[in-house]
Amino acid sequence: MVKLDLVKPGMVLSKPAVHASSGREILAAGRVIEDKDIRTLKSWGIHEVSIEGGDAGRYASPGNVIPIETPAVTDRMGQAFRFADLTHPLMAELHRLAQQRYAEYLLQRSAGSDR
Repeated sequence: MVKLDLVKPGMVLSKPAVHASSGREILAAGRVIEDKDIRTLKSWGIHEVSIEGGDAGRYASPGNVIPIETPAVTDRMGQAFRFADLTHPLMAELHRLAQQRYAEYLLQRSAGSDR
């Protein structure tokens, strides 16, 4: 998933962009993103989309890569999700999001300690 702030015109959706609460498909998979599509996604409250050929790490700004596979993240999330069935799609997605958020938290915390 790529944060909408990093999405640029010309990128291609690998999965449909779906509104979470209504389940309505806003943009179809395979669509080449235009400026108006980014505005549409923002207006529907969609913050991340799947982009062909990459993930958030590929489109992150230099020096702003989120280290999801670091031991600090995997150990902490292993503890937090130790009783969860990660083969269930919902739990797997929650686990992925929790890893991402925790990695972002660690990145921000370490950036703050550099000052």
